[in-house]
Amino acid sequence: MISLCMIVKNEEKNLHRSLTSAAQFVDELLVTDTGSTDDTIKIAENFKAKVSFFEWNNNFSDARNYSIKNANEEYILFLDADEEISFESWQIIKNCISRNKGKAFRLNLKSKMQSGTNYGKSTRLFPNTPFVKFAGKAHEQVDNSLIENNIEIIDCEAEIIHHGYDVDEEDLLNKAERNLHLLLSDYKTGHNSFVAFHIGVSYDILKKYDEAIHYYEIALFDDNLYIDYKVHALRSISLIHFKMGKDDLALNYLQNAIEMQPNQAELYFLVSKILVKNRKFDEALSFCKKGLSFKQKSNFVIRNDFDIDQLIYHALDIALNTNQKNDFSFFLNKLSNKSIKEIIKNLHQEIYKEDDFNRINELMNKMTESLLISLILKLNKTYQEKILQKLDLNKIESEQEIIRIVSQIDSLKLDIDSEKILNQYLLKNESPAVLTYLISIYLEKNNLEKVAEILKKLNEMTNKFPELKRYVDILNIQLMNARK
Repeated sequence: MISLCMIVKNEEKNLHRSLTSAAQFVDELLVTDTGSTDDTIKIAENFKAKVSFFEWNNNFSDARNYSIKNANEEYILFLDADEEISFESWQIIKNCISRNKGKAFRLNLKSKMQSGTNYGKSTRLFPNTPFVKFAGKAHEQVDNSLIENNIEIIDCEAEIIHHGYDVDEEDLLNKAERNLHLLLSDYKTGHNSFVAFHIGVSYDILKKYDEAIHYYEIALFDDNLYIDYKVHALRSISLIHFKMGKDDLALNYLQNAIEMQPNQAELYFLVSKILVKNRKFDEALSFCKKGLSFKQKSNFVIRNDFDIDQLIYHALDIALNTNQKNDFSFFLNKLSNKSIKEIIKNLHQEIYKEDDFNRINELMNKMTESLLISLILKLNKTYQEKILQKLDLNKIESEQEIIRIVSQIDSLKLDIDSEKILNQYLLKNESPAVLTYLISIYLEKNNLEKVAEILKKLNEMTNKFPELKRYVDILNIQLMNARK
C-alpha cells in the first residue's frame, strides 16, 4: 500500500532512528543517496531498502522526483532522515488512506529546536501517479502539482517528528546558509511567495534582519499564501523591530497578526511584553487576560509552541511589581501546576518553608526567571540572602535579570560575590550591559586595570553594537583622566 521514499546524504547519525520508526510499517522502502561518504548506505541496506544513487545538482526537487519514480505501491510517503513517525501514527495513516481513497494528506509536523518546539502541517502522503512532481530547489513542495492533477489534499492527524533543527548554533547557521543559496536561486526563476517566506526565515536565522524583513514583506503581499505563514511573518518582523527598539512598529505588526488570526495566545503575550517595556502595565495585563481565552492548540499549518503558563507567569510578574493584588490572585488561580502555585503563594505571602527553598533551582526550570526573581526580591534581607545562596545563578539566561539580582546583592550588601556571578555569566554570554555593570564595580574599587581590560572588550564589540561607541569613548577619557 505504501512506498516510503527518502533522499539522504551522510545521515549515519539519523537514518537508523528514522528507518526503525518506519520500515516495518511500509510495503516498500526506497532510499536515494546523493553522495554519502559515511555508513549511510550500509544502514539503509541493513533495513532491506532498495538503494539508488542520484548525482547532487543543488536541487532538492530533482532528487525527490528521482526518488519517487521507481515507487510501486499505491501511495507514496516521503520522509527525511532526521525525521521519525511514532508507532501510534501508523494506524492513523492507514485509517486515513482506507477512508479517503485517492486523496493526498497533510501530516502534522513537530519540529524540535533548542529554543522550543514548532508545529506545522506538511503534505507527505499522496497517490502514486507519474504526473505528480515536486517543485522548489529547497523546501520543496508537491502541493501545486497535486492540485493541478485534481487530487484533493486533506488533513491527517498522524505526526512526524523532525529533529533537523535541534542542533547547535553553528550547524543551524550552516543549514540556513545552504538553504538560502538554493532559495535565492529558486526565487530568481519565479517570484514565489512561499520561497520568499523561507528566504526571510533563513535571513532571520542568520541575523540579517533588513533582508529578512524585505522577504517577509514580499510574502505578505501574496493573497494566495496560507494565512498561517503570513501571521508567522508578521510575528517575526515584530520580534526584529522589538530587538531593534522600534516598539511602535513591533506593536503594529503584532496587531495585524491578531486581526488575521485572533486565536493565538502567544501574540497577546508578545504584545504584553512590549507594553510592559513601555510601562503600560494595565494594558499589558488586559492583553494577558485576552490571551488566556485561547488555551487550546488550534489547527494551524504553521505555528510556534507556546505554553500558556508562560503568559500566566508574565502576568503574575506584572501584577506583583505593580501591586495589583486582585490580578495576582486571578492569574495565580489559572496556573495548572498545583505545586508551583503553592510555592508562589507561599513566597508572595512571605510564608517560609525550608522545602520551598530547597526546590528553588527546580522552580527556575518551570517559571520565568523574571517572576521568580521578583518574588525573591520582595522578601526581607535575611530570606533574600538565604534563597540567593541556594539559587544556581548560572542558570539565569537574561542579562536584565542577572544585573537585577547583582544590583540587589550589592545594595543590600549581601554576603555573595556579585563580581564572580557576572564573570561566570560572561563565560557563556556576550553582553555589553553586564560588562558595563562590571565596570561600575571596578571603578568603585578603583581597579583601573580591570576597567581597561573590559573597555578593550567593549571596543571590540562596537562594530556589532554601534550604539556602544559613544559610551566607550566617554569611559576611555575617564580612564585616561583617572590614570593621570
